[in-house]
Amino acid sequence: MDTVTKEPKSPAVEPSEQGYQLTIGRDTIRVVSVFSGTRTASEAIHEAAVKKILYDTSS
Repeated sequence: MDTVTKEPKSPAVEPSEQGYQLTIGRDTIRVVSVFSGTRTASEAIHEAAVKKILYDTSS
């Protein structure tokens, strides 16, 4: 089953270690983004998943 987890955000954590993680089957997609209010985390995760699927099918 696919799962989405939110990694904790903290001022002490480097920006590269923050974000969201989406697991589809054996693949894990990690989304690290600075949200300006124009995109939601869900939109960023969706975009990353679509890019991953397109990349995998074009290889």
